[in-house]
Amino acid sequence: SSSRVTSIMMDQPRDRVWTGCEDGSIVVWNFRTLQELCSFRKHSAAVVGLQLSGSCVWSLGRDNILNLWDRESLKHRRCENTREQGSCLLAFASSPGSPGSMWGGFKRHLMIWLVYSGHSSDSLS
Repeated sequence: SSSRVTSIMMDQPRDRVWTGCEDGSIVVWNFRTLQELCSFRKHSAAVVGLQLSGSCVWSLGRDNILNLWDRESLKHRRCENTREQGSCLLAFASSPGSPGSMWGGFKRHLMIWLVYSGHSSDSLS
């Protein structure tokens, strides 16, 4: 992608760097050889966050879509429309103690997504 980079995530055990771009694309690089491994576009707006969670990578776009990628195969697994939760997702993070979950911050509450089941858990207000 020739678009500006808006987010970066290191996957050091796999020698990879994931970059999210302003045009909604994601590019995965080998950071030792600086070779592009693949690129894909599943967001219609800038990618504002990339996060590791166990065997998965999550990407968050300004389009309010949270995408799930397989960390090994680099295949797209699922997407969640976060606007359905009532407001825009403002921030997100994986839980180090529970690699199967992703926490999302909305206006004054948190939502928990369970990676392997694909369901959202209770929200915390």
